[in-house]
Amino acid sequence: MCTVTDRGRGLDVPFAGFRPAHGPDLSRGGMGLWPARKLGDDAGLLPGWPGLTVRLSTRLR
Repeated sequence: MCTVTDRGRGLDVPFAGFRPAHGPDLSRGGMGLWPARKLGDDAGLLPGWPGLTVRLSTRLR
């Protein structure tokens, strides 16, 4: 399990990370959550004030 917390403005997109942030234009960045969801077993977004905590986990094989 890995947990990352920041003090930014958070996310206003309810399904963040289920597809690339800017559609097929991958040059615009914003893809951190998308590959994290693809590669791991679970990704949780926990809003705080201010900021956001992202919890990633994967099963050891």
